[in-house]
Amino acid sequence: MANSVESSVVSFDSALKESLKFLYELGMSRELRTDQKDAILTLVSGKDLLAVLPSGVGKSLLFQMFVLIKHIMTGKPSSAVVVCSLQSIIYDLYQYVRNTY
Repeated sequence: MANSVESSVVSFDSALKESLKFLYELGMSRELRTDQKDAILTLVSGKDLLAVLPSGVGKSLLFQMFVLIKHIMTGKPSSAVVVCSLQSIIYDLYQYVRNTY
């Protein structure tokens, strides 16, 4: 029975490739930034991650990819909790528009 469980586990590289193909079919980028891939690998390995990055770097994609890759690798549902400072994002956009126009 243990052999059948082991054979159903997918490697990180295979899961990453499959998830990127899925995202590409949705019209998103075909590649991840190095920091994103490193962060996802950290999460998949079971370690905690605190990602403090500026707006527009792709933090949301990072956590969505983690859930997708973890699901592909294990065949089980997966989830992530993302805490986002929406007020900060709105303020950044406000400042950009104010300074631009």
